[in-house]
Amino acid sequence: MNTLKASQAGSACLHEHMTLNRIVREHPETRSVCDRLRISLPFEGCDCLDEVAWRLGIKARDLISQLEGVIASGGYQESNASSRTASASALEEARAEASNDDASRRV
Repeated sequence: MNTLKASQAGSACLHEHMTLNRIVREHPETRSVCDRLRISLPFEGCDCLDEVAWRLGIKARDLISQLEGVIASGGYQESNASSRTASASALEEARAEASNDDASRRV
């Protein structure tokens, strides 16, 4: 049985084994993250966050933090252009880091 700590009571408790459909159903404001990252809900909605993050070339925790950020802000985070730019930069940095990790493993 999952119990929430007092500090987590007001925030979303997402984990990498949750499906996108479940998250978007429970938190419709997260659809903006899917749109921004070009995640196709009809095709990837039944997939877990870790699988989707892997396909995007980012870490699951980075995807989860973006989703939780939108949930915590009540969906208002996406209306701010600087937030979008910062999120896009964070995504590019995460992708670059992941590709560097993959390159070092191949050597």
